[in-house]
Amino acid sequence: MSPSLLFFHLDPGGSATSSLVISGSDPGGSATSSLVVFNPDPGRSATSSLVVFNPDPGGSATLSLVVFNPDPGAPVPVKPNPGFPCIWYQSLNLLVLQHVCHTGQVCMMSSAVTLGLKPGHGSVDGNIAAVGKEQFRSFHAPESYMFPHIDVNASVFETNIRVVGGLLSAHLLAGRAGMQLEPGWPCSGPLLRMAEDAARKLLPAFQTPTGMPHGTVNLLNGVSPTETPVTCTAGVGTFILEFATLSRLTGDPAFENAARQALRALWKTRSDIGLVGNHIDIVSKKWVAQDAGIGAGVDSYFEYLVKGAIMLQDEELLSMFQAYDRAIQNYTRFDDWYLWVQMHKGTVTMPVFQSLEAFWPGLQSLLGNLDSAVRTFQNYYSVWRQFGGLPEFYSIPQGYTVDKREGYPLRPELIESAMYLFRATDDHTYLQLGLDALESIERITKTPCGYASVSPPVCQSVWRPQDSAAVCMWTQQI
Repeated sequence: MSPSLLFFHLDPGGSATSSLVISGSDPGGSATSSLVVFNPDPGRSATSSLVVFNPDPGGSATLSLVVFNPDPGAPVPVKPNPGFPCIWYQSLNLLVLQHVCHTGQVCMMSSAVTLGLKPGHGSVDGNIAAVGKEQFRSFHAPESYMFPHIDVNASVFETNIRVVGGLLSAHLLAGRAGMQLEPGWPCSGPLLRMAEDAARKLLPAFQTPTGMPHGTVNLLNGVSPTETPVTCTAGVGTFILEFATLSRLTGDPAFENAARQALRALWKTRSDIGLVGNHIDIVSKKWVAQDAGIGAGVDSYFEYLVKGAIMLQDEELLSMFQAYDRAIQNYTRFDDWYLWVQMHKGTVTMPVFQSLEAFWPGLQSLLGNLDSAVRTFQNYYSVWRQFGGLPEFYSIPQGYTVDKREGYPLRPELIESAMYLFRATDDHTYLQLGLDALESIERITKTPCGYASVSPPVCQSVWRPQDSAAVCMWTQQI
């Protein structure tokens, strides 16, 4: 059985203990249970609100599909009869669930209910695009459903880049894939509405004296009065791509305005030598962590300035990055490595390479700085070759990993840079480097149930320079 379906809880007050639904990829396979039930009505038990059945009577699965009952007080058919709010694609073994709103009309349909596509009918990759394009249907998602009002704290940064960004990407890629689209696309569509709903939950975080956002927001109550004003630089400056896209598609300028205000406020806090630190107090505008570099806590700020400038053809964003880049090259660069320095003095604080910095050669290639990008990439790739992966921290002067920072959490930045360099140079060497990295990931991190981060302390004995001639036998932790 392999995971092919993700669903989420409709009512946090219900009695369901889980909101993850997993379907076996082959209903005729050996799965004995292929779903985890959820409760759409807190007043009833979870089992009263759904019916399960086996779409393949000849198979051994006892539970392979779930029918959501929009009215727990009404009987549920054991199969989708005409008029029942779901769509059943027998050839794809796909059930799409719908919800009936108070008017009795169908007003929403699950966006990610993919139940075991049969061979030859597409593939399950965990994304909405798993449904074949002939079977793609648009749907309407009311605000309370796809991003419910629940009392939970969420990272503003992570929710933006993963939830909002993922939904916007899927919305736009649906058009590229030739799927049936809602009238008015790309300025209309279910995934766009979901992205807008998610982003609106984040906007209260930007209601600060400076316009720089808090790091965490409560999806029900907004920003807590006790929320810390300290956040990382990337947590302030990593919104322009998603928020500008959302504003351009919806016509609501609030999102782009919030992202731009945060960028401009952060820009004004740079030091006299043109650098920014790692963590800032968004109310007082005082730098709490004054290490300047291109790695963790800062990285995507620079990335979004460049990619935002390209996407929006925006001179302001480009000029911001170019000013930062001059300071970075002047104070942090050493033999085509990039160190961490004190943001006001330029003195070295950490002579380390962080795995998150591996995006930098690709970013430089987007600006046409190919010579520098190639040399830095060679440095970073030499670390990959030394260990079969990028440790979180690598000591540049000592040539080995930093104690307790040896882990490799499957970061893709080096492969991203290889992709950009290949596109910029048409040098197929970068394709081979990407293949080498892929084979290394397969060899070192693959487990029977997926891919695992390699984490200390088990890898401390293998993250050593003497192992550079061969890939070590690493213990995998899940």
